[in-house]
Parts: sequence; structure tokens; C-alpha cells
Amino acid sequence: MNEWLGEEKKVCIGPHHPVTRGGMNFIASLDGETLRQAIPEIGYCHRSLEKIAENTDYQGFTTYASQADPLSPYSCQWSYVMAVEKLAEITVPRRAEFLRVIAMELNRITSHLHFLSFMAEIIGAKILKAQSFKRAEIFSHYTTTFCGNDNMFLQIGGVVRDLCSSDWETTLIQFLDHLKTFIDEYSYTLKNNYVFQRQLSFTGVISVEEAIQYNLVGPNLRASGLAWDLRKNRPYSIYSELNLEIPTCQRNKGDAHDRVQVRIDEIAQSASLIRQCLEKIPQGPIQCKITEPIKPKTGEIYNCIEGVRGDTGTYLVSNGTTQPHRLKLRTGSFSSLALLEKMGREIPLSDYLTLIASLDISPWEADR
Repeated sequence: MNEWLGEEKKVCIGPHHPVTRGGMNFIASLDGETLRQAIPEIGYCHRSLEKIAENTDYQGFTTYASQADPLSPYSCQWSYVMAVEKLAEITVPRRAEFLRVIAMELNRITSHLHFLSFMAEIIGAKILKAQSFKRAEIFSHYTTTFCGNDNMFLQIGGVVRDLCSSDWETTLIQFLDHLKTFIDEYSYTLKNNYVFQRQLSFTGVISVEEAIQYNLVGPNLRASGLAWDLRKNRPYSIYSELNLEIPTCQRNKGDAHDRVQVRIDEIAQSASLIRQCLEKIPQGPIQCKITEPIKPKTGEIYNCIEGVRGDTGTYLVSNGTTQPHRLKLRTGSFSSLALLEKMGREIPLSDYLTLIASLDISPWEADR
């Protein structure tokens, strides 16, 4: 055994490790339980979406855009359709804008609940994992009932479906009330449970300077102490008409604990936005009339929204035809990967796995 002591061993964490969600690999150099270096390796979920866009008409690519991240299909999809609408000077009906916000915030709640279930699994809190997952599936059911097929709800010029019956709204509001009780319980457990504190507090600390340097966005950036949210700082759609407070963690440690807490707070914020939309939504059409193939004028545009995992952008170049000349998708998960190599040095392996999980990286979104 002595000849093995002090030697570095290279192992692969993934691509089917629970922390990687089945789509990432980390080439790790280990000295016992100490991680000396970790190199992220992606490409397992690559689908050539940006190249597909160059051979598909504008409306047809809307379905593909939702597949950039199956966990949050409306992030890239909304960013894309807004870019086309701005370039083609298409006006979206106000009712459709409210419906888009409802769908996006339902999706945000569902994704964050899956994240809470995932973190509970990593820590070993099986009961909390099951409770979070159950509520995530209920919200997924509400979203499916409202939106139908996730691939088709958002369309250039509006949406394809209107609100469901009044019974659907009533049951949704009732479940939002129930959800508040659950997230309060989860937050209490996060702050007072010894196991949570031991595994999450001061693990994977990211300062606000590091977050800016490595271009972190979304909940990961806000957990480091910077109150930046495109819905508030650069309002789009009808967000300027809604009461929205940017969730940031009061602890300001920038660790895994704060990243979980920020997402808990975002669930409550999204629930509030849904309530406001249901109260304020006006009557009217949900889709503008588009009678001819979409041919935006020659030019380029960059449009960015606040997706589930942060800034989600679409850079679009038009040559005046029915197909994009060039499309580039910018996602929050890809930005987070650059930081993982820097932080994977001289730390316990268990802490590194917790760091990966707490960043909520979607391999599909990173690869596109």
C-alpha cells in the first residue's frame, strides 16, 4: 500500500455521475480525498442547434429553441422569439405578454423545485428530496395543462394557447399558498439543520469579484451579493408593470448555502409575479396576424432575458431571407463552467461535488 500513498490518480467524474446530471464529465486528479485539479469536459449533449437555425425558417426554429434546455424550455425560446420580433418589427398583443410571463415564472418555479430536490439528494435528505420532487411534478402538471406541449407554446407574435378555465386559476392560487408553507419549511431546515449547515456553509465560496470576472449570471451571481436581474435592471415585456424585488442572500457569503437560499427566495418571487399577472391580465388577442413568411430586414440584433439560470441571450443576423444567416445562443450554464476549473484545486472532493451541484448547471444548455 505504501507505494500508492502521495500519488495522484486521474479519475472521471461523469458523464453519468449524479452531480453531472448525465451530460458532463470532469477529469479529476486526486490525491486521496483531495482534489488537485479538475477539468470540465462537455459535448455529450451537443445538438448543433445554432447550425440547424441556418437551415430552418424563423417560425420553425421556435421549436428547436425550446430544446436548448429541457429543464427550462422557455428561457432560450423567449429570448429567440423576442429577437425575431424586434428585428421584424412585430408587435405582440398585451395579453400574450402576460401569458408569456406566467409561463416563464411557472417554469422557473418548477426548475428551482427540481434543484432543491437535487440538492437534498446530494446532501442525503431523502424525505426533503421526495417532498421537493413531488411539488415540482405538480407544477409541471400545471404548466402542461396551461401551455400544452412545451415546444410550441411561445410563437413569434404571441402564444398559441390562452388561459385555462377559472377552476385552473383557482387551484393554482391554492397551490401557491401551499407552496409558500413548504418553502418556508425548506428555508428553516436550511438555516437550522446541522447536516445542511455542515455541507453547504462556506463550501464553494465565490466572491462578487470572482463572479463578475468569470461572468456568472442569474441566481449564482445574486448569491455572491450583486443584485442584478434583467427583469428589474433592464425590464422587458411587462415586467416593469409588476412589483418585483431582486432576491439576494442576506448572509453575503457566496457559498453553496447562499445559492440554495436565493433560489428558495426566487420561488416566492415568481409565485408573487404569477398572482399579479392573473390579477392584471387584460382581455384581447393572444397572437398577432402573420399572413406571410417572416422575412426580417437585413441586420443584426442581440436580445437578452432573465432565464431560469440567468442571462439568456440570442444574437441574430438576418440577410433578408426566410432563414437566419447566423444565430448564437448565450446561456448561463456555459458561463459557470469556466469557474469550475479554477475552483477545482486543492479542495476536498466532497466539497467540489457540492459546488457543482449548487451552481445548477444544465449540460444541455451548456452544449446547445
